[in-house]
Amino acid sequence: MNKEEAILNQVNEISKILNEHTKTLNEHTKILNEHTKTLNEHTKILNEHTKTLNEHSKKLEDHDSMFKKINETLESMHRSILLIEDDVHNKLPALLDGHGFHQDHLEKHDQEIEDLQALTEEHSLKLIVLNDIANEHSEQLKHLSSAN
Repeated sequence: MNKEEAILNQVNEISKILNEHTKTLNEHTKILNEHTKTLNEHTKILNEHTKTLNEHSKKLEDHDSMFKKINETLESMHRSILLIEDDVHNKLPALLDGHGFHQDHLEKHDQEIEDLQALTEEHSLKLIVLNDIANEHSEQLKHLSSAN
């Protein structure tokens, strides 16, 4: 083997190695392209999720604002209820005294009505008796008048 053949063999070997490396580089480029594609898809999904999270965050902020308003309203209602309770509590003894006074007054009127009913019944009986006496006297007067 002469020098030229040896150089030619080395060039062929280097060409084979270079071809294998080019083939490997092409395979790695293909894999890198696939990974880039997958990465882009994942980035797209991540962006969609980020958008959804931002929308949810906005809704949460709106709900938080609404809950704060509801809480303020509830606190205001609670203060109003406390004022009403204090007002009623302060007036309760007077209301109960007034109720007791009216109750006593009603019982007094009920007794007066019962007394008047009893008196009316008594007077009704007297009227019946007097009416009977008047009828007897009327009959007697008729007999006396017809006897004369």
